Parts: sequence; C-alpha cells; structure tokens
Amino acid sequence: MADNKKEKIFAAVLKLFKEGNKIEDIKVSDIAEKAGIGKGSIYLYFASKDVVIVEAAEYFFEIWLKPFEEFVIDNQKSFKEILTDFIEVHLNLLDEYSSFRNPKYGFEYMSLFNSETLPGTLDIVQKARLKYLRVLENILNAGVEQKVISFVNRYSVNVAAQAIIIILQYLGFKDMIEIEQDYTVDECRNAAYEMILRICK
Repeated sequence: MADNKKEKIFAAVLKLFKEGNKIEDIKVSDIAEKAGIGKGSIYLYFASKDVVIVEAAEYFFEIWLKPFEEFVIDNQKSFKEILTDFIEVHLNLLDEYSSFRNPKYGFEYMSLFNSETLPGTLDIVQKARLKYLRVLENILNAGVEQKVISFVNRYSVNVAAQAIIIILQYLGFKDMIEIEQDYTVDECRNAAYEMILRICK
C-alpha cells in the first residue's frame, strides 16, 4: 500500500481525470497543486509524470477491484440472486464514481486507461480485467452447480461481462442521452440475467 503522500498524489490524478483532463494534457505542476504539495515532492517518489500516471492507474484498479475480490458467493441463494448481488456491487461503484458520468466526457471513462497513451497502462488494465473475469467465472460456476446454466468457458465469461457492462453503460448515462424507453434497474438486471442464461444454456 502506498504511503500517505503517494495516496494524495494518486487521488490528485483521479481528481484531474474526473474534471475532464486528458492524460497527455496533465502536468506535474497540476498534480502537485491538486495534491496540495510541492512539485519537487512528486519527483522524490516518481521519475516522471508517466510513472505517476501508470502507478495511479494501478492504485485505482486495486481499489476498484477490492469489492469484487471480496464478493462472497452465498450458496444458499439462487443463481439469479447471486448475480443480482454481484451487479449491485457494480451499481454501488457507479454511484461512488458518479462524477465520471458526465456528458462532456461520455463513455471515455468506461475505459479510462485502455489506450496506448502510456506504456504500462494497458498491462495494468489487462491484469485487472483478468482478476475481474475470474470472480465472474466463479459466479457462473455457481449457476452450473445449481443446474441453471450448462457450461462456463472463456467465451461465456467474456460475453457475460459484456452483458453487465452494457447495462452499466445504460444506467450510468441514460439521464444524459435521448432514449425512447426508460428501463428500471430491475429490468436491466433481469435483461443481463436472461442474456447470461442464453449464452450458457
């Protein structure tokens, strides 16, 4: 875990992203000002701005993944209830990071570091995604054990993840775009569940 000053620096980077600053436009002086520390202090911890961004990305995904990695599958519940609980973790994060849902920035924040802007960030995103998919795979295996779905493989896990992402994108941005029909959270959960059933039958 990073020490307190590094955490302040990482938090400053995330604040700058939330305000709509692009990676390439952020300066070390911006990070220092947002963190409330001297510019020179940043260079005591990091060799360059790029290193700050890469480590901030790693720190962010560590925090973001924690509630997923701590997710406990309650075998007393039905597969649908387990999946609903899992989706609820996503919705809580969506609320926690609600400032990312801004019409000015749109869907860019759904894949904030998923670009070739900086060496190292893609690797961090891929590692975080694999950790997330392993958790989702365990949930789908619970569905197999309950004989609700028939199989789990790499394809089904990835498509199940996409089904969840689609409903999150809709719920996260529906108030900012023109839509013909307004679906409730429960309807979106049910849609994801039905899609996963069709994938894994």
